[in-house]
Amino acid sequence: MRCHPNRIKLSHPTCTQCGSAMAGLTNRQTQMEVTESNISNGPKRAVGGISQQANNIVSSQSSNWSGTSVVSTATPFKKEAIIGTFVVPTGHVPLGTCNGTTYHSSQWPGIDGNGSSDVLQAGTGVDASCSNGTTSTFYSAWVEWYPLNEARVNSPVIHPGDLLMVEVWNTSPTAGYVYFYNQSTGESAQYSLTAPNGTALQGNSVEWIVERPGVGGSLSQLTNYIDVSWPYGIAFNYESDTPVYHYMGRNPAVLTLEEITMVDDNQNPISYPVVENADFLWLQDTGSAY
Repeated sequence: MRCHPNRIKLSHPTCTQCGSAMAGLTNRQTQMEVTESNISNGPKRAVGGISQQANNIVSSQSSNWSGTSVVSTATPFKKEAIIGTFVVPTGHVPLGTCNGTTYHSSQWPGIDGNGSSDVLQAGTGVDASCSNGTTSTFYSAWVEWYPLNEARVNSPVIHPGDLLMVEVWNTSPTAGYVYFYNQSTGESAQYSLTAPNGTALQGNSVEWIVERPGVGGSLSQLTNYIDVSWPYGIAFNYESDTPVYHYMGRNPAVLTLEEITMVDDNQNPISYPVVENADFLWLQDTGSAY
């Protein structure tokens, strides 16, 4: 297993097995709570075609993803690690809306899903609802190996405004790991995941995403998250003596960087990426989500 310098904070680890959908999921904290959900953060649902922007950069639309993705069609990502550091946004309902609907959003880095039917991923859920003039919000960290649903975890505790680092990596096509480090609170946690039966990592993409997830089999309405800043994001083949690095905002020399805009049920944009440089990405919402 690959080591990370911050993991030394997880002393005297214990491992607890979880049943049913979370079989193979473990936490290196002594107090562990895992909650099954009916929420799924799935593969990219493409809407329309892909447009060439410049060299190896393209743009596309999706009904559930917004963000950037590095895509490989020839050489798969094998033993890959992806890191995403982002500021947890504050959840709002769309302006002028208070109808009892719960709005959902997910912020996550992951492997696979842009052209394959699996995703190994982890991140945060930021939800909001408003009823009788009162807005309620919910924040949680979660892990997932789609097609299983999201499994919410109680460590680290998530607050709006937290600076959170999430690292996801695999050691085989069916063994994955997640490391969380909440840089605002100092809390960290590590989890291991086993692929669902019949699922194996394809290694076709890595991505940094804000998603409107599926809830009970249907796409949710997107939380008015306003914006999410990603001050750092990188992916690399960690076992190589000469690793190849992929950035969330840099034109790759060989592969393809895809900039993805999310659209609503009427095909209008609701969330889009703004690339400031190789290491800094903004995700902003708009239209009916705002």
